[in-house]
Amino acid sequence: MINPFKIIKSRFIDGETLPQWYEDRLEICSKCPLNSKNIEGDKKSLGRKSWELIAGSHCTEKSCGCTIVEKAKIKSEQCPDTPPRWLAEKKEEVENNESTDVKVENLSPHKVTLTKDGNRYTASYGDLSKGEDSKITIKIFDTTSISNISSTCGCTVPERVSVEDGQLISIKYDTKRVGQFNKTVTVTNQRKEKIFITIKGTVKNKQ
Repeated sequence: MINPFKIIKSRFIDGETLPQWYEDRLEICSKCPLNSKNIEGDKKSLGRKSWELIAGSHCTEKSCGCTIVEKAKIKSEQCPDTPPRWLAEKKEEVENNESTDVKVENLSPHKVTLTKDGNRYTASYGDLSKGEDSKITIKIFDTTSISNISSTCGCTVPERVSVEDGQLISIKYDTKRVGQFNKTVTVTNQRKEKIFITIKGTVKNKQ
């Protein structure tokens, strides 16, 4: 089990400030059968149900038991399963994923506010109504062809179109889902440089 002081310290780390490996870990854990949330209710002990209510979903592997969203924030930790479902993140791997400083333009300013932090961008919607069109377009002024574009969740649909002076990235969130959302789209070019675009907001029922 992880040192409990590390878990306490991780609670003061904002997951939104972490690189893509944090979102990747959460995505892997969300589908893992060892995630307490994925265990049927009638197979859970009262103690496990109580702990889940207090701390949230946690790993049920015997040597772990940690709260998933907290342990996943610690770069030096890895999944305790055999073989591990995710590994400790190495510093050089994170650095090699960063993109060069390319210009990015928000083509949907009427829908989102775009902010930048290094190679990570955040598109903030604010409040959306259930079923409202959430499609936005971001332009990346990089003529290098995109080799991959992916999302941390199937509820977020990214598309790309190459233009003469760069790439158009369209992102659409499924607003049939009510509640807060925070999803990241990763754009990778042929030089293996990455740009991360996080969309966030709250979907509310129509009044």
